[in-house]
Amino acid sequence: WRVLLWIDRKILGGETQNMLGEDYLLGLIEPYCAQYALDPQLMYIIMMAESAGNPWAYRYEEGYYKFLVRKEIPTKHKWPPTLLSERVGRATSWGLFQVMGQTAREQGFKHPYLTALLDEKINTEMACKIFAHKLKIAKGDLHEALGYWNGSTQYADRILTLYNKAGYDQRHI
Repeated sequence: WRVLLWIDRKILGGETQNMLGEDYLLGLIEPYCAQYALDPQLMYIIMMAESAGNPWAYRYEEGYYKFLVRKEIPTKHKWPPTLLSERVGRATSWGLFQVMGQTAREQGFKHPYLTALLDEKINTEMACKIFAHKLKIAKGDLHEALGYWNGSTQYADRILTLYNKAGYDQRHI
């Protein structure tokens, strides 16, 4: 874990916005990683790359909304927010792992409000569930799974570089 804390400070650009503390975040990640058979070190690196440990991080992704979300939600949706709020929420990445609202819904997230993904426990569990699914689709290939997670091979390269610097050189897990 000391190597991962070094990554926080040195590789990811100085002091992070980690509001919860390293010990808390590491303790938060481990049980969900065990539940979904994931490496906690890898998930920690993903989390720090996504939000720098800030549970309140969010980002609306207009391109995602225009091309994927706007057309997919039926007019009579079952959630309490307005249809527009649900659509915008699905096109937003939320919390520690920047879980996309649309992806969370696809993976069975039932809470009526996607803002619940700002809760660090809910976010971490959903992130582990989603990443385990991406890893399964990728047949254990980390680079491919990371590409599915973020939609970018450059992102996958960056995360694997950090993972390797932390002492892990496995392409498959």
